Amino acid sequence: MPGELANYGEMLALDAVFNDFDLFLGLATSPIEDDDDIGDIDEVEDANYERKLVSFSIPDQEGGKGTIRNLNMLQFGPWDENQPTPVSYAFITNEELIGEGGGLVAYTELPSYKMPEVDELIVLLEDDLVIQID
Repeated sequence: MPGELANYGEMLALDAVFNDFDLFLGLATSPIEDDDDIGDIDEVEDANYERKLVSFSIPDQEGGKGTIRNLNMLQFGPWDENQPTPVSYAFITNEELIGEGGGLVAYTELPSYKMPEVDELIVLLEDDLVIQID
């Protein structure tokens, strides 16, 4: 019979994963699944794109779920060329450099897809990125 994490356990787990390591946010142009490896992700390929270091809040309980949120604004771009396919997902990895491995820690579908043109940005504000476990 499987057990469950108590609320306190959820917060400990979130804190251990998201606040004890350097983690980086990347952007993708196709859906991401639980069993994907970092190499399976169709990551943005613009010349000015790079993964961004992301900081997280102290975990809390929201609606019975352990929850953390990003603490820093994350700005991608400005785009060097028009984005040819919509940016639809964001993901968290433990590797800053594209093509250097790392693991897929978490992912989310963006609330609205983005197709930046030359010199435009994609910006995620503080609290835009929410991770929950139940």
